[in-house]
Amino acid sequence: MRVPLWKIAHARSGDKADRADIGLFAWDAPTYAVLKREVTRMDNLGKAVAAQLLRMEIEASADLPRLRAR
Repeated sequence: MRVPLWKIAHARSGDKADRADIGLFAWDAPTYAVLKREVTRMDNLGKAVAAQLLRMEIEASADLPRLRAR
């Protein structure tokens, strides 16, 4: 079954200078095993984080150059 991570885990994030850290924590050993198996595809360059950021929706004016109909 597919579930959102917030239902089975806890996360914390922070930053120092030009680095950002994200921690994902399991509430118990069985959940840790699932997280270890499923959430290990991040890359050391942060591309996965950037891809997730680009999925975020924001309010913007429709007349921005990239949003105009072509």
